Amino acid sequence: MQVKNKNLLYILAMIAFLLVGSFFWFSLRTVEIFAVHENDNFSDVLVKEFPLTDHGKINWWLNNKAMLKERFNIPKRQVTAVLP
Repeated sequence: MQVKNKNLLYILAMIAFLLVGSFFWFSLRTVEIFAVHENDNFSDVLVKEFPLTDHGKINWWLNNKAMLKERFNIPKRQVTAVLP
């Protein structure tokens, strides 16, 4: 009975180690912008290693908003003309 409990403890410890390691690996990745495509009033930003959660994606956008405006001039202001 002792050997089974010891093996189970090792397996659970290994699973916990893998979960914690993958959490840190996913959360510490750096986002890389590799393309920006513009079409009329829309811009598509293609990135590698984007955060997994919606909260992380929104935080990334808010933290990098000034850099995106400076380097890629996005988001652009929409210019509309009203003709009589």
